[in-house]
Parts: sequence; C-alpha cells; structure tokens
Amino acid sequence: MLCFLRHLCCGKHTPPPPSHPHTHTHTHRHDTQVMVMEQIQVNLLSLRLFISIIGVVGNTLLLVSILHTHTHLKSFELFLLALCSANLQQLVMVDVYDVLLLCSPSCIGVCSCRALRFLTVFGEVCSVLFTALISIYRHQKLHDVFSHVNVPVLLDSLRWAVCMCVLCVCVALAFGLPTLLVNTHWSVSNSSLERCPVDFFQCPSSSPCLTHIYKYVFLLVCVVLPLLVVTVTSVLMVRVLLAQQRAVRVREAEEPHPHHHHSSLLRSTLAILAAMLLFLLDWSVYLLLHLAFDPYSFPLWAEVEFFITTIYTALSPYVYGIGNDLFSIKRLYC
Repeated sequence: MLCFLRHLCCGKHTPPPPSHPHTHTHTHRHDTQVMVMEQIQVNLLSLRLFISIIGVVGNTLLLVSILHTHTHLKSFELFLLALCSANLQQLVMVDVYDVLLLCSPSCIGVCSCRALRFLTVFGEVCSVLFTALISIYRHQKLHDVFSHVNVPVLLDSLRWAVCMCVLCVCVALAFGLPTLLVNTHWSVSNSSLERCPVDFFQCPSSSPCLTHIYKYVFLLVCVVLPLLVVTVTSVLMVRVLLAQQRAVRVREAEEPHPHHHHSSLLRSTLAILAAMLLFLLDWSVYLLLHLAFDPYSFPLWAEVEFFITTIYTALSPYVYGIGNDLFSIKRLYC
C-alpha cells in the first residue's frame, strides 16, 4: 500500500470549460459518475478502516501475549515480535493518513507523501522478510525435532536471531530510503494527486532508467525471493510432516500415550503453514498487479493494492496466535 485514495486526494478540481446546450446531457452523466465513484470510495474507506482496526487489535494482542507469557524470549518469539511490530507500524500509518485525509487534506503535502511512502515501504518489506525468516526457522526446527537429533540450529542462538532481525531491518531501510529521493520534481501547484502519485514507481523524465532499475530490483529482492523462500520451505515442511506422521502413528500403536510436545509442535506448524499460504496468495497477487497492469489505467489501483498488502498483515497475527495457543484467556491473565 503505497498511495491512497487517488480521487479523494484531489483537493481541487479543474473547473470545466464553458458549457454549450448540446453538452448538458454529457455533463449530467459525468456528474452522476462522479457521485457514484465518490460513494464507492467512501465505502472503501470505511472498509479500509475496519480492516486496519482488526489488524491493529490482532497484532497488539499477539505482541502483549508474547511479552506477558515469555519472560525469556526464544528465537521464534523474537521473530513474532518483530513481525507484529512491522505490521503495527504499517497499519498505524494507514490510519494516520486516513484521519489526516478526512480532517485536514491540505496538510498532506510533498513531505507528507514522501514520509508516508518511506514508512509504508519500510513496514511492508520488514513484514515480508520476517515472514520468510519465520518459515526458514520453523522448517529447521521441525526437521530437528522429529529426527530426534538434539543439535541446535544456528537461529536457536538469540544473538544470531537478533542479527538476522537487524539485517532484515537494514534491507528494509535500504529499499525504503530511495522513496525520499525519487520523483523529486513533482508538481505541487494543482492538486495532491501530483504530490502522491498513484504509482510508487512513477518514472520521472529526468531519470527513467534508474526508476525502472529500482522497481525491478525491489520486486526481485523484496517480493520474488521471499515468495520463493516461503514456497520451498513450506513444501519441505509439508513433506516432513507427512513422513513423520506415519512414523508417529507406528510409535503410538506401540506406545498409546501421546507426546504432548509433538502434538503442540504439529499444531503450531500447521498454523505457520496456514499463514504462509495466506502470504503466498497475497504477495503473488501483488506481484501480478505490478507486472501486468498499469496503475493509471487500472481503476481503484490504490485500494486494490492496499487490500492485497493488508489482508496478510491484519489476519496473520490471529493465525499465529491461535495456532501457538497465545490468545487464550489463561495465558493473558495468568
């Protein structure tokens, strides 16, 4: 989600040319279309705020639950905390922008657009990279536990886990900082539409090649590679689960007492796989949107892009929390 409400951002409209008698019918149709579009965008704005609130509540609950129930954080909890923080930062920026847009549209200028784009890209990239990190770590732990080989993996070390989180943040900063520099020759005389372009990768006439290079490097590193990592690790996790479940059934036939640790790990892994599936669906559509469509000819581009990037951000904390038994009343209040 990189720019919002293309039509609502337009604080001023260019006055129509002097009308002629034969143009009254066309003017009436145009006014009707404008009213319909405004009503649609008001409804979409309400839905945006609703989804954002759901996401803020879910990420806050997961963050508080982890901090409340884990006095000594492990790597997995640290990765979840980092993911929740990135999700919250992204969602809060959406809400702040919407409130400013409704209460004082004139406050949204060039600097506001640049800051918004930077913080939004930073939150999105962090969320994507932390998700890939969670997928990699859970695959390693799943194979380690079911193989009965108590050899700690590299990310079990809290120091290495912190280093990987810092690396993800640095990558997000590296791809977010250019948003403060690109499109520096925006026109600010007519409307805020020109201040907040619909296309994040809008190509200025001064440096079209650099903008296109940045766009495709961004999509490759921050979207395509994480999608590949999550796909491969998810497939490997499914293979490990299928193979080990057959072995578990054999052991349970000989030993009727179930292993609670393995059952809880299985439930947690299934929740992670569900979150990874949601991630793959969302960001595959995001990639298709940027590669196959033109933002200036695609209607409601900003809203579609927002819903794509926010569905995972808003729903994933509930999947992680329920699957890892972090949303229970007993854990929150005991």
